[in-house]
Amino acid sequence: STTHHPTMTASDIVQIIGTVAISQLVCDLIAYWRVFSGERYERAVAAHGRAKWKKDKAAKDAQELGIDIDNLNKNTTTDADAGKSGKQKSKIARVTKAYERAEQDCNDASAAVTRYHMLPNMLTSVLFVILMRILGTEHKGQIMAILPFTPWSFFKRITSRGLEFDPDLVFDTDEDSLVKETGQAASFVLIYMLTGLSVKFYVHQLFGTKAPAGSEGLLGMTQSTWAKKMLTAAGIDPDELKMD
Repeated sequence: STTHHPTMTASDIVQIIGTVAISQLVCDLIAYWRVFSGERYERAVAAHGRAKWKKDKAAKDAQELGIDIDNLNKNTTTDADAGKSGKQKSKIARVTKAYERAEQDCNDASAAVTRYHMLPNMLTSVLFVILMRILGTEHKGQIMAILPFTPWSFFKRITSRGLEFDPDLVFDTDEDSLVKETGQAASFVLIYMLTGLSVKFYVHQLFGTKAPAGSEGLLGMTQSTWAKKMLTAAGIDPDELKMD
């Protein structure tokens, strides 16, 4: 016995691609209008730029004195350090302290910028989950494509989501037949995922507001002053989350 399944036409695929692209564009434009064009965000970016410049300058001063800025918290003492005069040690301690302060100021400024990006990114993610539900309902049961292979069971549950087949369905046993089993059928989810990895990504690259260079994102927020206090209170060493 056979079960008829409607196939997704080219116009359906174009509609999905267009919907994803327009949705991402609208999200980026609204985020710019409501957040990134505001004076507060511009001040946060400017403050981050100044803090990064001070950090880079402090790092250069430290390196000129032979200070290993990557291992400041390891408290290692070398034979070369032991042979330095009290004046040299005092200068090294002062420059080291200046670098640590500049680094923390830069981390705080980076976290301030990242916080402005968090809400638009979260709302955009929620919107696209809702959009997937809506489009999935609209195209439920439609076969988008026939894969030339049978995916692993885990991926099969994703690529064939929303498709149901008669368990007694029999395929052509001809060796030249491309379709061997129902697992090769791909649903709307596959085209939606591919569109998200390509069209959505490039639209955001073209129209989205990117965080300034040196802003470390969510993981970098763990190095801000307030985040370190929270992590320490929870028994977590913030340095373990520090990016190299």
